[in-house]
Amino acid sequence: MGQIQTAASEPLDLAAEHHRRTNNPLIMIVGPFGSGKGRLVERLETSLATSFEVCPTEAQAGTPLRRRLRALGAQSVDTPDDAVRYLLDSQGVARGAEGLPTRTLVFRDVDLFDEESLETLEMTIATQQVAVVMTCSSESRVSRRFGRLLRGHRGLRVALTALSDEEVRQTIAATLNAEPTAALYEYLRGVTNCFAQDLRSVARTGRAEGWIAHTSGRSAVLRSPMWLDRTAAVAFCRKLEGVLSESTVDLLRQIALAEALPTLNLFADPATRDTVDWCEEAGLVRIEGEFVVMARHCHRHLLILAPGQEYLAEAETAADILHEQCSSIPPGRDAAIWAAKEHLERGMLDQARFLLSTVPRSDPRACGVEAGILAVSGAPRSALRTLLAGTAGAEVPVDVAALETFLRSALLYRPSDGGASSMDEVAQRLEELEDFVPQGYLEKFPAPTGTLAAYRPHSGHRLGYREPAADAELLARSTRAALDAYAAVLAGNFRRTASSLAVVTSISAAELPIVALAWIIERVGLTRILAFPSEEVLPEHWTAGETPDRRLLHAMTEGALGVLKGIFCGVDAGTLREDLDDLWLQFEVGLPLGNLTRRLFEALDFVVSGRRSEEIFGPTSHVPTSLDTTFRDVCVDVVVLMGRLLHAPAQELLPTLAESAAQQPLAPGMQRTALRCLLLRRTSELPAAVLHPLVTLAAEAGVEPEIVATVHAYLKSPSSSARDLLCRGVPGHPAFRFCLVGADGEAGARILDHTFTDQLSVREADVATRLINGVSAQDVAAQLDISVRTVQVHIRSIYRKLGVGSRLQLLALSHSGGEPK
Repeated sequence: MGQIQTAASEPLDLAAEHHRRTNNPLIMIVGPFGSGKGRLVERLETSLATSFEVCPTEAQAGTPLRRRLRALGAQSVDTPDDAVRYLLDSQGVARGAEGLPTRTLVFRDVDLFDEESLETLEMTIATQQVAVVMTCSSESRVSRRFGRLLRGHRGLRVALTALSDEEVRQTIAATLNAEPTAALYEYLRGVTNCFAQDLRSVARTGRAEGWIAHTSGRSAVLRSPMWLDRTAAVAFCRKLEGVLSESTVDLLRQIALAEALPTLNLFADPATRDTVDWCEEAGLVRIEGEFVVMARHCHRHLLILAPGQEYLAEAETAADILHEQCSSIPPGRDAAIWAAKEHLERGMLDQARFLLSTVPRSDPRACGVEAGILAVSGAPRSALRTLLAGTAGAEVPVDVAALETFLRSALLYRPSDGGASSMDEVAQRLEELEDFVPQGYLEKFPAPTGTLAAYRPHSGHRLGYREPAADAELLARSTRAALDAYAAVLAGNFRRTASSLAVVTSISAAELPIVALAWIIERVGLTRILAFPSEEVLPEHWTAGETPDRRLLHAMTEGALGVLKGIFCGVDAGTLREDLDDLWLQFEVGLPLGNLTRRLFEALDFVVSGRRSEEIFGPTSHVPTSLDTTFRDVCVDVVVLMGRLLHAPAQELLPTLAESAAQQPLAPGMQRTALRCLLLRRTSELPAAVLHPLVTLAAEAGVEPEIVATVHAYLKSPSSSARDLLCRGVPGHPAFRFCLVGADGEAGARILDHTFTDQLSVREADVATRLINGVSAQDVAAQLDISVRTVQVHIRSIYRKLGVGSRLQLLALSHSGGEPK
């Protein structure tokens, strides 16, 4: 029988069962390099409680991708027939009581076998005296040869692929003995392309090097990995040479150093072309248009770091220059600074520092790179100090001057010096924007137009060389477009919002300056949450080309934006608390925050009734006397205000809204989002006397008509069907959901087990849920807009149906949020 399986427990069970039941078990395990074929063989051997005999092979000189069975070189072995006899042993093959073979021969990487080795394997299978397990990374040479055998009742083909998302999480947890945070999971997934062997290797490396740590029962990423362990790089290359030939490893290193090697350079020679084809099928390289690149970041980093043939280092790329420095061949100052800047742009902070280690800090260009590293690491004040100290009395390049202006105005909110460059114009715009009255900003400054110009190689320079003037211009135009989109959405000008977003996303996020990336992502994300809440926070195509190392540096920003969107779209508080706890853990171990502050995390925690915000913001009924007008603080204050509105007692909600509007009216975009949030999160527990004016305010603020219509229908529906109406969601807006009492409530909210709620009507179950969460009969009546007498009737019915006589006995039938007691 033939089977295709993924890398999970099923292939092991299937292979073991097949091995036990067939008279001549033949198993082929197929999968790209690193998919875990060898590990599956080891697990199969353990599950069968037997010993597998590996048939060793060796590389062939002059043939990049050919291996030969060592049995063919043994004494008195001249032909494949002799080799088969040698493998089977002249003493004969022992058999068990049932006539099954008790020996299993393992042939690894059969797709690399030379012709005589393949013939030996085929004849060994034909003897039917031993079980055979073979592995291969590419079936191109062996599928037809062994296809007939594998399709018969004696053969089994198990195909391993990259792991699924759940299998990736399980593999990381098993390797580190702790569940990973979202940031660690995404990073390991990105650098390994989800292949099991690489996942385990990188996870163990991270733990050994200290950038992965255990805290609060989880595994978290503390900082960006260094990827500077040359001993590990040499060990990896030797391991690779144990499977492939030395010349094949040299070819892979050449591709890594060139970063993108033209296919024409490789396909002229038939042997090299065949090697590249096999490496592509094995998942080691990837062909992108006219270029060949390394498929996995973890392999690329190690190949660059390990020493190799000197003739390979001729591409003069950033990787090539790093390779030279690792090989104790210091590059020139200009080359080192350029390569350091390239590695900074790729998110490789420690490699950038390593490249600067031989450059005097008196060079303002080097100070610019060092300041960029500090800014990206979340230390803008240190970055500015470094920049000012290193550029005093020196001629400052335009890109370094632009960085200084960005640090002052965007990251530190200090007044600009009023220069005339495009970056100084951004500083002026930041000073002019008042978040609650954005219309003045739109009237004063024109909307950005056109598209951004991505970095392009300059003729006569190394690949990817960045012109300082173009660098500064891109920083200015991208930040200006992001700021304009944010101002436009606050003002409710959605046409200008869309046009400004189109400018900032006209190139991929991977091509934006890394020093401003988290800042830009924060503004783009907030703009999209306010303007297009039904869509993803960030366009998937926009961030798709980013390296895992760059994404790690703004993982906290993306995570916080995701929680904020969940709050505004009605995601239940329990789910949001889990996501926020994950972010808190990464915050506490020191992962770079980008432009976020601890106060924002506390404000988000306050909204979802988390543990960390208790007693920080005062009573929920308190409305701030004023809200700040800088972007950073206004975001926090609006989130806090949202928390107060969500926690305020029903009878105080409308007065609180009126009081806050009198003190500081929200801008149209904020107002629309806040009222939508209130309807999604509180409709199920607010009385009609509050909902009627609230839904009127929402309609006037431009909240989606479908939400307004759903709440109107809810108010008109009989009590028995109103809850079901909210459960159906919002027509045409799958991202929106109404929170139901008992599903979204306070931290530690209690619910009745379904075996008891099934005995009650919908209204009785609603009343019971409120009672066990401490709501008085009078408040239940106010929330449901019914009389206290009616509530008491419901309580008597609930007690009778469930066989209890008091609220305390009713409480005993409940459990907290997750699993029943």
